[in-house]
Amino acid sequence: MTVWDWVEACFSPQPSAAVTCDNEGVSLAFTRRRVVRIAWRDLVRVAIETNDRGPFEEDVFFVLETDDNRVAIPQSFSGTDSLISYLGDHLPGFDFGPMIAAMASTDNQEFVCWEKQAD
Repeated sequence: MTVWDWVEACFSPQPSAAVTCDNEGVSLAFTRRRVVRIAWRDLVRVAIETNDRGPFEEDVFFVLETDDNRVAIPQSFSGTDSLISYLGDHLPGFDFGPMIAAMASTDNQEFVCWEKQAD
């Protein structure tokens, strides 16, 4: 592997990693064999986690939590742009302010964008 190959691999999304959204929820294909499905109604919390390892390692993650699962989605996954749109459309009170702050962060931090309100 050349230095250029290594640099390109650091900045290229994994070809098999993808996020797809529909009106029912979000599907996360980490590999062809590992797919996770989360229904919008099951979400209890959405956050963004950042770390200080960028730019040569993944440093921004969308974190989706249910009562019994927590999934961190790297920003480099294909489809994260549509995920952001769906989160804003399907989660009443979703706050884009913390998301904007997260994109400027170079520290190890968590930014909560939405939490389910108690019924």
